[in-house]
Amino acid sequence: MVHKNRLHLDESAPPALTVTGGTLAGARVVSGAQNIAFDAADADSGVASATAELGSTVVGTIAYPCAHDDWSACQRSRPGQLLAVDTTKAPDGPHELRLTVRDAANNAVTRSLGAITIANGPPAGSPNGANPDRRAKLTVRHATTNARSRTLRYGSQPTIRGRLVNAAGRPISAATIVVHQRRQAAGARTTQAATVQTAANGTFSRKLGRGPSRTVTVAYTAFSGDDAPATRASLRTVVRALVSAQVTPRSVRPARPITLTGRLRLLPREGIEVKIQAQDGRRWRTIDDVRTARRGTFRWTYRFRSSGSGRRYAFRVRVASPLYPFASGNSKPVFVRVR
Repeated sequence: MVHKNRLHLDESAPPALTVTGGTLAGARVVSGAQNIAFDAADADSGVASATAELGSTVVGTIAYPCAHDDWSACQRSRPGQLLAVDTTKAPDGPHELRLTVRDAANNAVTRSLGAITIANGPPAGSPNGANPDRRAKLTVRHATTNARSRTLRYGSQPTIRGRLVNAAGRPISAATIVVHQRRQAAGARTTQAATVQTAANGTFSRKLGRGPSRTVTVAYTAFSGDDAPATRASLRTVVRALVSAQVTPRSVRPARPITLTGRLRLLPREGIEVKIQAQDGRRWRTIDDVRTARRGTFRWTYRFRSSGSGRRYAFRVRVASPLYPFASGNSKPVFVRVR
């Protein structure tokens, strides 16, 4: 006669796991609330839990209810699962993202989703620098001229300098200043160009990249989460348009055509208006206008009347379009003699 009987069930096979998508699948830089979509299955003890980790930090978990009233303690198949991930639990920076699924026997399978960079920024209300102040004052100037506007050659990389102080005039050190820029052209958008940190005396400097005429704005936000910067200041860089012009022929009989051609030499593009000008005494007078074709080229044709015989005429091309991100510029004069 059997008085007692003990049955031990041993299960060592890991669950099956397939990542099917979610906002973190294929992501590289993320913030805030995200998710991972997956399918999980375990034919023996059933799927018990799913956990997401960024580095060594657990950022999301699901603990499934298990009835423990069958050979499979938990449900065997968990298709179409969505695991919520809170990236604010991990520090900013790069981390390996891993998803782990366990069964009721504590067997586990882990899938790596690769490196993810977390960029949540500091918590709301964090001070920006020492002596932060929502009434701060910010100044910025061109380094070499100490002016707020400077005319440059295309390709120059000017340096800007500034200083940040609080309302009492004390420097705000170790503060992050955001540098924005906007091209001087209709419809241009403001974009972030860089960030720079203030020194112990509140000063900062930054070399700008090459570019056309633009407005550069530096902004300081006193506390993270503020709706708007506490202060901002702007300056301008002015770059003149460069345009070439040639005329053929240089000597012509009345009623015969001349052709004026040329090209925008900086950021050549289609649809920019150029003005054809003729010299009238000491002044230049606009006599026609044309628009550039592909690659910034243009072409203009003209016929002289017989009354123009025996004279020499000067022409030039002027660019002053609101669509073109440069200050107005003129070509060198070209000359035509009418025989």
